[in-house]
Amino acid sequence: MNNNKLVLLSRFAAQARRFIGVVNVTKMSTDHAYAIQTILSAHASKNTDLKDLAKKVSLTLNINHQLLNAIEHFLNEYIETQDLAKVEYYLHQFAQFIYDIPAEGVAYRRAVSQYLAQLEEMERPFCTQMIRAFYPYWMAEFTYQGSQQLSIHSIDFRNLTQTPKSLLDLWEKAESELLSDAEMMLLSHFTKDMLEKEIANDAVDSRKKIAKILTVELRNHQAKTHFDYRLTVEKIQALINKHDLKAFFVQVSRDFYYFWNANADQNQHPEYSI
Repeated sequence: MNNNKLVLLSRFAAQARRFIGVVNVTKMSTDHAYAIQTILSAHASKNTDLKDLAKKVSLTLNINHQLLNAIEHFLNEYIETQDLAKVEYYLHQFAQFIYDIPAEGVAYRRAVSQYLAQLEEMERPFCTQMIRAFYPYWMAEFTYQGSQQLSIHSIDFRNLTQTPKSLLDLWEKAESELLSDAEMMLLSHFTKDMLEKEIANDAVDSRKKIAKILTVELRNHQAKTHFDYRLTVEKIQALINKHDLKAFFVQVSRDFYYFWNANADQNQHPEYSI
């Protein structure tokens, strides 16, 4: 361990002692799990100096500073809201489940399921929405622009009721959504059926996009019945101006309905289920 790293870790340990307890400096350099959990605990503290030191330590030790960046940028969206303390509390809990997973949707969903399983039932609806909203920030940190760009472009992931103006708006929204295992399976069955029918590749891609939009919107509207499905389709249809695209959307929605309806039990899962 070089002198600069030792000095930084010693400063961090001294500051941490006052807020989160004793920190083993040697273990910070040798035990990755211990280091990230200690850094997350420090980041969750109310002390600004300790938070800054935690970030410097994560950079120096090269320990998932992307996760800390994502947390910081996500929490910035809640600074002037009443939910800040609640979001911060649960997000730092959840961070313990994703600090060492690969940046991919499957791993994230698995971590979500593990996290939700240990919560009280009354906590799950709020945490599920928070986790889904956090997902784009987390993923963005592993791309070149970083999650701060989400704030710069004023994408408000807390406003789940924002009115879309076009099918493209719905598609962009659907692309940022975290799908449950049941929803992924539903789309997989729909795609498999299209491939078996030897539908042209470009048509398959378009139909998959529409199916994903439908999946997300049906979930957001808590659709459970044929009537709910029809209302959701009509709301989306109203956003489409081109006659040929509207006809195509209606056809895909009719085809997709049979898969969604057959999967009705999964579609009626509680809101917090991932």
